[in-house]
Amino acid sequence: MSKKHRKVFVAWTFTEPMVFVCDPPVIRFLLTDDRIIKGYGYKTTMRDALGYSILTSETDDFWRSHRKILNGFFNYNLLCSYMPRFSEQTQYMIHQYESKTGPQDMQKFALKLALIIFGDFAFHWDYRTDEFTDELLRIVDEGNLLIARVIQSGVPLWASVEWAKFKVILPKVRKHLEEKMDMRFKQLEAQKSLNPQPQPQNAGSEEEEEELSDAASSDVASVLLRANLEKEQMIDEVFTLLSAGHETTAQFIAFALYSLGLYPDVQAKLKQEIDAALGDRKVVTREDLQNLKYLQAVNNETLRYWNIVGNIPRETAADIDLSSVGYDMVLPKGTTVIPSFAVCHRDEDFFGAYATSFVPERWLNLKRDENKAFFPFGYGKRICIGQQMALLEGAVVVALVCQRFHMAVPEGHKPHLWMAVTTKSKTGLPVIFTPREQKK
Repeated sequence: MSKKHRKVFVAWTFTEPMVFVCDPPVIRFLLTDDRIIKGYGYKTTMRDALGYSILTSETDDFWRSHRKILNGFFNYNLLCSYMPRFSEQTQYMIHQYESKTGPQDMQKFALKLALIIFGDFAFHWDYRTDEFTDELLRIVDEGNLLIARVIQSGVPLWASVEWAKFKVILPKVRKHLEEKMDMRFKQLEAQKSLNPQPQPQNAGSEEEEEELSDAASSDVASVLLRANLEKEQMIDEVFTLLSAGHETTAQFIAFALYSLGLYPDVQAKLKQEIDAALGDRKVVTREDLQNLKYLQAVNNETLRYWNIVGNIPRETAADIDLSSVGYDMVLPKGTTVIPSFAVCHRDEDFFGAYATSFVPERWLNLKRDENKAFFPFGYGKRICIGQQMALLEGAVVVALVCQRFHMAVPEGHKPHLWMAVTTKSKTGLPVIFTPREQKK
């Protein structure tokens, strides 16, 4: 391999090369090739932390079967039916912040709200009234930071200096999740005994199966119970959703709200759209999305500009020839490959002269999947299963917060960004909330 080759280049860690890929066509090629797998270090670290799930699985058969099971919940129609609940939970958080003065960290705001929403869709648990909520948030945040340090070091979790810390916090989270899942299973079994449902005799169309799935999949726990998975597998999947999905969605929302405070012209334009679409209504519905195009543009630009997930490490399971995508290069088997979404998202070849600026307008005449350099949720068959939920949750939260508050970033604040599992700011994402005058 040559040391540098346009937008594919090599960096060395001790004696091992890492290939950084910043060319969107090459990223699409690699992430749709079955010979590109999750590397040993990444898989073992995440598996030690989260268990064996769709995120950490090695075999396609396991991944495919569990993805199909979880798709019973993560289908668009069912997720849209959750939007009134997202709205109610957002209104709760808005009420908590109406009397607060001074800068408020949007990371803390969004992480707590995302946990409340997670508890509802995972196993119908209300984290608004749970005394363990703040402790759980602290533990999950600490655990994600430990995982990030281990992945960046390249040392398996069990062999790292962080393992002793992780062995303390890991059982607390698993015990908590197991207790909540057991409670939900008992509720579901009681409901089943009171209202037995006849099983269909013959499989129908995909549309009919989706309708059946919607009716029987009121939360993730019900989907997993219906699939008759082993209990440990159920806990592993829920733990993965909590650790990976909850934080990713929360950081996306936090950066969106911070961006509105940072760019008052964008905020003013969005307020006009939200006021016209919602008026005084405190619930965002599926139908409203048709009239909230600028909101969706703001959220897409947030995902692009701040790079919530900047890269996903992979490894070659065989020699990979890149000649078909314009590179006279072969990646040897066992090479660590880093598709750099963050670099692609700032590439002027795909996003124009204002690629390094926050410009939501770029998305008004462009669908999210039409820009081939946009990878907010990864790419290929292992694209994030929760992408639709994150987008719907983000739309509801940003719309309702913007409806209720004026937002401003304290003068002189600069976010100190760093890539953990997701992009974070070490200096927080402070926003000053000023309640808007309520219409009479």
